[in-house]
Amino acid sequence: MAKKCKHKKPQTPRHWRMKSEQRLAAAKLWIPTYQGKSIVSGYRKRFHVDIMCAIRELQKLGIEFKQEYIESVQRNIAAMQRKKQEKKQAEELETFIERDENFAFIVGYTSGGAAYGLTWEQWSEIEPKEEMY
Repeated sequence: MAKKCKHKKPQTPRHWRMKSEQRLAAAKLWIPTYQGKSIVSGYRKRFHVDIMCAIRELQKLGIEFKQEYIESVQRNIAAMQRKKQEKKQAEELETFIERDENFAFIVGYTSGGAAYGLTWEQWSEIEPKEEMY
């Protein structure tokens, strides 16, 4: 006889795998039992969605939010995205600059293969110094 395949249980909780309609139906039962301070934060953690999705879905369920709160959340998201983009660009710049134990900035290589550029001593001289107040 052939062995029957046993179904594997999913690794993620069911409420994390729900679609929007399913979340809304489950949230109707969950909201009255919520004991925390911030329903948006609780919804995000419970259903594993981002903050704007949580706000939209809670609004669909009849929970009202101040417009200033929604705008501040959007500004924070935009600021985090800008910061992430700047960090990514800085990391790309770091990988673009060649360095080794002798040179802080390698400009190029001679025909013989020797590197030339700014040494670490020269780099420390031109690096901007922070003033102490």
